[in-house]
Amino acid sequence: MKTKFLFILFSLCFLIWGCTKKSDVLEFETTDPKALQPGVEWLLVESPYASCHENAGYDEDVTNHLRRGEIRMVKGNQTVKTDGIIEKWYLIDEGWMPDSSVHIYSNRLKAENAKKSLNM
Repeated sequence: MKTKFLFILFSLCFLIWGCTKKSDVLEFETTDPKALQPGVEWLLVESPYASCHENAGYDEDVTNHLRRGEIRMVKGNQTVKTDGIIEKWYLIDEGWMPDSSVHIYSNRLKAENAKKSLNM
């Protein structure tokens, strides 16, 4: 009798535990179809305030500014040599940004996770 009671109690607890909704469900951001597309890189601004330039290079006109934590899709890149220093620049919708102000990720999900770790 006692064994039957324990079996029923254990079965009931197992059934309740198995039917509850799990809170650790992974949800994908579907608003941007290229968020997880292979070959598309994403730029995360790590500088507190970064300038976008008309062309790759610090001497070029500034077209826009971005703040720390902003994420943009990379449209292209170029390596520029200025005063003996070689630096990679990335093209986004707002203009060109230097490698020293950003970090590049292989998909938007990685960039979003890295953004959470920035001290903002």
